[in-house]
Amino acid sequence: MNTLDALNEAVAARGGRYLKLRSTDDPAVDGEILAFEERDRTDPDGNVVTSRKSGQARREWLFTISTDLREDGEDDGVRKFAANESAQRAIADAIKKSGQKAAIGGRLQVAVSQNPEDSYSQATYAAKYTPAAPAGVSADDLFAD
Repeated sequence: MNTLDALNEAVAARGGRYLKLRSTDDPAVDGEILAFEERDRTDPDGNVVTSRKSGQARREWLFTISTDLREDGEDDGVRKFAANESAQRAIADAIKKSGQKAAIGGRLQVAVSQNPEDSYSQATYAAKYTPAAPAGVSADDLFAD
């Protein structure tokens, strides 16, 4: 990756409001991927969360997504979604099912399909990944007869 690619990714990841997706009552994540980061999971106090079994830091995937959501006139629709291990499995399966590699510009849809059994469990997620159209190709071109 060259320096300008890193700069463009940093710019794309700035801003945005956080989405919480923990139960079937929460609205699904649905939008174009602007940026992606894998990082250590932290608690509300900023402490790294570790696995009880291995003692290793738990990892989360942080997506910055452009959505159609608007809460007020200042809202640009950019949202951040932190995917825990259960959501990561659903997203990975969706990307594999698409037959393409994940890329900036692809569309990610994630929803809770089953609520967690208790406060120590993670929800079960369903996901769909749609690759972005190749540069210079419109969606109409892809579906033309």
